[in-house]
Amino acid sequence: MYDDISPEAKIAEDVKIDSGCFIEKRTKMSKGVINKSGVRIGENNHIHPYAVIGGMPQDIKSPKETGKIIIGDSNTVRKFSAIKLPVGEVTETK
Repeated sequence: MYDDISPEAKIAEDVKIDSGCFIEKRTKMSKGVINKSGVRIGENNHIHPYAVIGGMPQDIKSPKETGKIIIGDSNTVRKFSAIKLPVGEVTETK
């Protein structure tokens, strides 16, 4: 387990978490969730099965540099959702 994941977070065994992710207390991650590097997830969130957070943007013309994803408190991300990294002048997706 990483130092930047709260011991109060509930993480399913097969969740993938890249380095540099921050996960706060009372956040629940169900099976198959993937968290890419640089994602910050606040308190009391529920990430449903097989969601991908922090994947590369779909725009193939995107610049090589991307921003970060910040998910605040008390959110729900439904199963099979994809939250992609921001590009362009935006440096964070909140």
